[in-house]
Amino acid sequence: MAKKQTNNTKRTLVIAVMLLIAVAAVVAFQTNLVGLTFPSSQPTYDTQIIESVSVKGAVSVKALRLSPKEMRNINFMAIKNQDIFPAMDVTVNMQDQFAPVVVERGTGLELTMVFKTDETCEVRFWTRKVTRAGLVPLMIRSMKKAAAEYLHYRDLPEKGASFKRLYI
Repeated sequence: MAKKQTNNTKRTLVIAVMLLIAVAAVVAFQTNLVGLTFPSSQPTYDTQIIESVSVKGAVSVKALRLSPKEMRNINFMAIKNQDIFPAMDVTVNMQDQFAPVVVERGTGLELTMVFKTDETCEVRFWTRKVTRAGLVPLMIRSMKKAAAEYLHYRDLPEKGASFKRLYI
């Protein structure tokens, strides 16, 4: 009878250790401990704007407090159009130069965008006034429109790639 108890004790101990390892694995993955310990080589598109998009002006990216979804959307459109526009300059200023430094959803901003092609051509948007809430949707629409307009004018037989600047 003593042998059965040791077998049961060993079996219980093995089950307890396996259960403890399983719980530890779940906790490590849920708290992103594994991601911090073993960082992946994949870039994260929801924590920062990619290098091909240069943000300048009086308002920094940090002050805009872009959400991860907004950063992903900007990065997705920049990557999608990267073969057309390898570099994009975005200038964000305050409409009121004496406005508080904290940017809220209703804060008025001025947005200027310049899309640069491989050839010595660029697509420029006139300065637009927009609230912080409408900033990212306007940027996304502008990227789409810039790509469509550039491809349209580039492929015209009478103009070809002879233009250097296109204003929208």
